[in-house]
Amino acid sequence: MSHRRLRSATLATRLRIIAWPCRNPETASLYPVPPGQSRRALFCGSCEAETCLFGGTPEERRAGAISSRWSMPDEETLSLYVRVLTLYAQLLRLRRTCWHCAHLRRLAGGGRRRYVCTYPGAEGSIARSLQPVMGRWEARLRTALEACAEEGFRRRDGPPQPLSEEFWLELRRLGVPRDRCFFCQHLRALTLNGNQRYVCHWQCAGLPQHSILRLARSRRVMLMRCSKDAWCRGELWQLREGKVPALLPLALK
Repeated sequence: MSHRRLRSATLATRLRIIAWPCRNPETASLYPVPPGQSRRALFCGSCEAETCLFGGTPEERRAGAISSRWSMPDEETLSLYVRVLTLYAQLLRLRRTCWHCAHLRRLAGGGRRRYVCTYPGAEGSIARSLQPVMGRWEARLRTALEACAEEGFRRRDGPPQPLSEEFWLELRRLGVPRDRCFFCQHLRALTLNGNQRYVCHWQCAGLPQHSILRLARSRRVMLMRCSKDAWCRGELWQLREGKVPALLPLALK
């Protein structure tokens, strides 16, 4: 079965607490019932879950409309669940999670460490991205398949880079276009004939000076250039924070 089909089965690693008053949420075990009392009388009246652990719904159990039996999924649903769980275990073993992705950034400031995904969503801009702020363990357990459908996953070397919260909020307000070269951290600035021009650090790596100067483009061109026009097709795109750094003189030799 393909990743796409399994993803439609709601592969998710975020905790979802279901309020079953008859079960201990810490151990998942059922609370004991004192002699002479019934579980239905003790717990079912305050149950707000959609399904009952013993089958049917809490309303049906309160009305005595169903027999006491443990609620189990049908064979097809259970088989799908096992396949999804197997896929999730494989993704964890391969380290294809947000924690190992180059687009993960740590929000600077604040006592608790928080992380964000800077890969724009399918809508095309960070402002409309659905990726929320994540905690450390959520970033470790969220797979690339459920976060960005593995479209933007790129393995990262080293710890997540910091990103100021003010800059992140400004990016969300402005709506950075997807994979635009001007917002990439590989962009470099140089002055050519008195005008400010820009080149990609990776594109001009190892090239002689005359070749680098021919690659230099204006700010307007770099603002319009995105993944389909960039030489790397957006595969190396990473969000830049702050001013565009100058091209080192060493690169022009």
